[in-house]
Amino acid sequence: MKHIIFSLLLFTVVLPTSADSYDESLDVEFMEFFAAIYVDPAEVVDSKLTEFGLKLNITTAQQDIWNEFKQLVINQMSQKRQRIESFKTKVKARDGRRFTTPESLALKINHLERQLVDSQQAQSTIGRLYSQLNESQKTLFDKGMRYLWFKKQMRKNH
Repeated sequence: MKHIIFSLLLFTVVLPTSADSYDESLDVEFMEFFAAIYVDPAEVVDSKLTEFGLKLNITTAQQDIWNEFKQLVINQMSQKRQRIESFKTKVKARDGRRFTTPESLALKINHLERQLVDSQQAQSTIGRLYSQLNESQKTLFDKGMRYLWFKKQMRKNH
């Protein structure tokens, strides 16, 4: 799916457009791509994660790593929102000028590098949390995370 999105983004830059045609530049598409990620405010996310922790029956022994997981999710979401706003500011400062292909690719590479770092941090924290969950909790955690991922994908596609 990400390869398809990237291909579409790349074609938007490469293919010429006429002044009379529908002109949705890479800038707008890239913003929408970023904006679809984690749209809930931190308080809502914290509340949802707290509810999820209750459903998981997080024990006292698991509470510290659960709190670390919650904080990671909230921090990463907050950082992503800040990056979205920074990108919007960059776009606005261009006064309608499109990014060049090299600029677009540099933005994409920066985004992918940030995703890699975020994913590595998540893997470390989730790995420690997951190792402390019992089988029932793991099953529910897996289902919950698949649901959250699916919701995120659905926001991207609409």
